[in-house]
Amino acid sequence: MSENDFDVIVVGAGVIGLSCAFGCSTKGLRVALVDPRPGSGATNAAAGMLAPSAEATDGENGSFFASLEALSLWPTFARDVSERSGEPLHLDEGGSLCVGWDHSDRALQAHLARTATSLGVGVILVERVQRAELFRDVTPRITSGHFYANDASIDPDIVVRGLMGALRRDGATFINERATDCVDDGGAVIVQTASRTYRAKRGIIATGYSPDSWSLRPSTAHAIRPVRGSTVRLRLDGPVEPRMIRAVVRGRSVYIVVRSSGDVVLGASSDESSELITEAGTVLRLMSDAIEILPDLEHATFVGVRVGLRPVSADQNPFFELLAGEKWAWVGGHYRQGITMAPLVAKQAGAFVVETAC
Repeated sequence: MSENDFDVIVVGAGVIGLSCAFGCSTKGLRVALVDPRPGSGATNAAAGMLAPSAEATDGENGSFFASLEALSLWPTFARDVSERSGEPLHLDEGGSLCVGWDHSDRALQAHLARTATSLGVGVILVERVQRAELFRDVTPRITSGHFYANDASIDPDIVVRGLMGALRRDGATFINERATDCVDDGGAVIVQTASRTYRAKRGIIATGYSPDSWSLRPSTAHAIRPVRGSTVRLRLDGPVEPRMIRAVVRGRSVYIVVRSSGDVVLGASSDESSELITEAGTVLRLMSDAIEILPDLEHATFVGVRVGLRPVSADQNPFFELLAGEKWAWVGGHYRQGITMAPLVAKQAGAFVVETAC
């Protein structure tokens, strides 16, 4: 190959790395991705909730507004990926219903609704007698909740397949190895694997949480820590009506994402740990709390459990940072918003390669 094998090389091929690569490939650039298992990591455990409104939290304003911008880009992003890959990406725009099991749980949901309202989110207090369709199959114990109409969801597995298909059709190269070193030599970016060295004009690091130590000087502005998250997978006899419910049950949070296919995702645990394991108690808690809210889930088929390490920045906000020399960019800190942020990081990556004259 030539001295510069590629225009852009992306290290890490979870949904963030794949989206960065997609944003560059749509500019007509030669793109490579380095990852031993594309689509794995935190992406594999994601539920696919595009729900910045229902997830609005005190102290996370930067993440909220970035996610809100990303959500507005999703319809066009889904269409573009579908057209370039032939893989239909269906966006469920049915909103989020948030409920509480007892008085204290409902008080917490009301507090979260006030936080969202203070950020400009339209939140509707709904009663079961007035909006019975929102409470379909929900335990009769729950008579009210808060509805966030702008939230949406999508199947992350299909998003990954679509992005990989689009990139392959655009001629992107998948290097299924781990990067052992990343270097900025002043004239090019260099990525070393166990088998060979690759060069490009620009590089993007999108490894989520990774303990790798490379020659490339790390940023002093950001640091990433892992938060382990587990999701439980069930299946109902489909097709069913898709829906997204977030609940607090005796002080514990649980979400339920039901897809039209009958696939159900329950989540999510949150542990400050880098161990890729799921305890039996976590599975029991998620399933028992979800069944309290949707009793019919007791008859669902158990499919399995997925676990991932979600990358969290010190201020819990995502970033897209240019490193020294501006030939490398580091994108990270997406925490639980990785799927939501996909269209925005694609846009940021495309701007990076254009503005730095790739």
